[in-house]
Amino acid sequence: MIAKFTDKRLLTMLNEWYTAMGRRQFDLACSHQEKINQHLPKMKKNTKLWIRYRLFFSRFQLLFEKKDGLEALFSELKAHKDVMDHELTYYFYFFKGLFDMVNAAPSRAVCRFKEAEQHLPAINDRIEAAEFYYKTAGAYYMMKSPPLSIQYVTKALQIYQNQFGYIKKILSCQLLLAVNYIDEARYEEAEQLFKDSIKKTVQINDNNLLCHAYYNYGFLKTAEKKDKEALRCYKKVLKNQRFEEESPVSYLHCVYEAVRSFFKTGSFDEGHAVLQKGLDISEKVQSKIMKLKLITLETLYTSKQDPYDKLQKLVLELEKIEAWVDLEVLLEDITEYYKKKGDFEKAAFFIMRG
Repeated sequence: MIAKFTDKRLLTMLNEWYTAMGRRQFDLACSHQEKINQHLPKMKKNTKLWIRYRLFFSRFQLLFEKKDGLEALFSELKAHKDVMDHELTYYFYFFKGLFDMVNAAPSRAVCRFKEAEQHLPAINDRIEAAEFYYKTAGAYYMMKSPPLSIQYVTKALQIYQNQFGYIKKILSCQLLLAVNYIDEARYEEAEQLFKDSIKKTVQINDNNLLCHAYYNYGFLKTAEKKDKEALRCYKKVLKNQRFEEESPVSYLHCVYEAVRSFFKTGSFDEGHAVLQKGLDISEKVQSKIMKLKLITLETLYTSKQDPYDKLQKLVLELEKIEAWVDLEVLLEDITEYYKKKGDFEKAAFFIMRG
């Protein structure tokens, strides 16, 4: 009887931990983890509880955009799939998809999410369904599929708007909707959403979400070719040390866009300083794609001699790791560079790669 009571209490603790993660309550999630860690020996005695803990631990790591050791953890969990029920199987595929997204592999993430969706009814929780739809929308956005992304994020938004206490999730959905509008060149609609989201995020004092909002607002200005306005947004993010620590991958994306805008506006000294920081973070978070993209920017905008050969090699290297979405804008920049020089033969190589 005591053992059953203990297992029930531990299950409650794990679920409270996961709820805090879902609400992006970073401090609370860390507090829950510290309490749970005191009971790990007891959890190990119950196979399903232990699997749930390991699954939720992977989600906790991903919340802070950390991926060290997760490849091994998912391999370990895969070996226990035969004892997972539908609920645990859902979590396994969902979190594996989130891991793929952190690794900049959205197409693989979508495949995982499709497998997870088959087990979603076992959860019987509309908030979890909304989280799933939101993350799926994010993967489709990364794949440059605005219609599918908008479809899923709208489903998530409709659920959150009918629940109390999910203002942060509503704002996250609005930001995702806005960046999809950028891809569809619906700039005025995107701007209105960004301004509204930033105003409300300031009111609720959410540092992490506010940094995401400013970064994405800057990305809108970049898309509108207003690099000086974009830099005003990016600089707000770059000076936020807490965001750098909590969300290093997202911070790195802002670094990349800032470097691009610095170079385009002729601010080479500032651009170089931020680029070096970006290279350091790329090594830390093991992002080969971002490292190559930063080196490509540096090669394109700062080389004293014709960078054609170096750019060819970098582009081909990015192709090898199937960084198609990342290449799209880079190829436009390189093509524009050679068109301005009147060298249409060299521009043609990069046009063909697109």
